[in-house]
Amino acid sequence: LQKKLRKKDAQIIEYFKGEEHLFIFLLDGKELIAQTIQIDDTFDDYVYSIKKLLSTPSYSYEDFRSYCDVSFDFYNQYFPQIEKNKNIIIIPDEELSLIPFDALISQQYTSNDTIIRYHKLNYLANDYQITYLYSSNYLIEKNNHSQSANKLLGFAPNYSLRHGISELQYNEEELNNITGNMNTYVFSDTTATYKNFIENYKDYNILHFATHAIFNDQIPLDSRIELADTSLYLYQLITMNLDLDLAVLSACETGTGTVQKGEGVVSLSRAFFQAGCPNIIASLWKVSDQKTGILMQDFYHNYHNNNNISLSLANAKKDYLQNTIAKNTHPFYWAGFVHIGVNNMDNNSHFSFLIITLIIVTCLCLLFFIFKKIRNN
Repeated sequence: LQKKLRKKDAQIIEYFKGEEHLFIFLLDGKELIAQTIQIDDTFDDYVYSIKKLLSTPSYSYEDFRSYCDVSFDFYNQYFPQIEKNKNIIIIPDEELSLIPFDALISQQYTSNDTIIRYHKLNYLANDYQITYLYSSNYLIEKNNHSQSANKLLGFAPNYSLRHGISELQYNEEELNNITGNMNTYVFSDTTATYKNFIENYKDYNILHFATHAIFNDQIPLDSRIELADTSLYLYQLITMNLDLDLAVLSACETGTGTVQKGEGVVSLSRAFFQAGCPNIIASLWKVSDQKTGILMQDFYHNYHNNNNISLSLANAKKDYLQNTIAKNTHPFYWAGFVHIGVNNMDNNSHFSFLIITLIIVTCLCLLFFIFKKIRNN
């Protein structure tokens, strides 16, 4: 069992946030390690401050230094010490679902000059291949999905039929640039309709939406993907049977959502997951239309060569950092997209047993701390 996990170079980090403690569980091919860190009511604001610095492309030196400081501080306190070049599955809890861990930095920035150097920071993206899950249960439930030959169905609407929705300048170009990497059919302009989605999605194993998306934090089920003629709502998605290998939600805030106690983040990406799609690429903030096209083209080029979603996205991010001019290397431009899913995990009883063990140990640790708190009171 340990040999199989070491062969995958895979480790699982699961977070559970209590009222006064953050519980961190690290599972690898050798052992299960549990860590408890005391937190207070400022922790949520601390996480949101990181998210704000990430999702706002500021060019002030003060914001640059602030990000360097809080990013390294978070890494130093709440990210387990893991050997480089490992494949990491992160199962975040509550607000921790809102930040991309690969944008954290693992070395403190010590320069005393006033030059902004986002491109020189030692991001976790350079050291690890990171994917995310909503729950460890999905590692058991979702790993029976067999991958099909890649056929991609894309939607790149214009919004001339819709009142009050701005046009996306680069969305059709984004999809046209990936057609050489796999068998692709694209509905663009006014053909990117709800009717064409419903009538065609079952014939493809990859869906790509280069669209607007709107997250409704007051009524999450009213969140939606904007097509050329109408909206595809979250409440509609969760009732569908999406027998896909991958959904790429190349739109704003498809991975972010409302944090609900005991349920995690309610989001468009989670709706796809609950509808049966085992792998989603989604965004955590309002992304740049043009830079997204560059990232997606590189992602599909990598995916065509290795058929590994998390590795392809990780390589696309590293390529972007290496080949882009310095002023466009703020994490806002490349870190917003995350892979949520379980591709290329072994479908075997040993792995399922390991995950069940993690769940049981997590529950026992939480019960111990609850009992201890009650006893102290």
